[in-house]
Amino acid sequence: MKALAPLGRVARAVLYRVGLADHARQLLWRVTGRGEASRAVRSMRIDFYSKLISPGDLVYDIGANFGDYTEVFSALGGNVLAIEPQPYCFERLVQRFRLARRVSVEQVAVAAAPGTIEMHAPADGSVIATASQKWMHEGRFATSDWTRHFKVKAVTLDDLIARHGVPKFIKIDVEGFEGQALAGLSRAIESVSFEFAREFIADTAECIATLGRLGDYRFNFASEEDKQFSHDEWMTGEAMLAQLNAMPSDGWGDVYARLRSR
Repeated sequence: MKALAPLGRVARAVLYRVGLADHARQLLWRVTGRGEASRAVRSMRIDFYSKLISPGDLVYDIGANFGDYTEVFSALGGNVLAIEPQPYCFERLVQRFRLARRVSVEQVAVAAAPGTIEMHAPADGSVIATASQKWMHEGRFATSDWTRHFKVKAVTLDDLIARHGVPKFIKIDVEGFEGQALAGLSRAIESVSFEFAREFIADTAECIATLGRLGDYRFNFASEEDKQFSHDEWMTGEAMLAQLNAMPSDGWGDVYARLRSR
């Protein structure tokens, strides 16, 4: 819903409830030229992820939202499993990729153990959702009105692997629940990315430690939406944490991990 930010929270909430949010977003893109920018961003992402994904690779997009990254992974020739717990986003994914032979979509959450979990989303219709109480009540989103709730089936990464196979790359963007998602993985994967926020650096350290127990990983990161690695050389988990600790307090982005043998 970032494209609708200029309209304000009240307007976004109304558009969401009456089902016109998508139409408003598309109109705003036309008026502001965001459509052209979106194509430029897509090209940048394809170039970036071509370093991690080759044709035929199995890719997991955990927290697929509307599927922008799913589409990029598929464009690179990947066979993509898109995981999205939010009903509205899931419906959009199904519609968007209904003719895509290399994309599968599942409406589940990924957690440390199978079961049912409660998700929370802001009242203003923003298409973000989390299962993390800490992420809701601390940090940059603490002022959001988290009054929308829904329950969803939870599975582990191991469950997905048992049903779909071992992926070459897993992208995880689950709004503060990355540690729980990785806790349900018991084997090393060739490449993994997960979102981090500077105010939750302890959670990032937990994710790095979890991957370190699974394999001999080296790490890199990309700040915010800047799709380029911050360093030419990949580094140890300890060095990665030192770099992230030096970021501004409102810094965020994605940490990338790949097995050293790659």
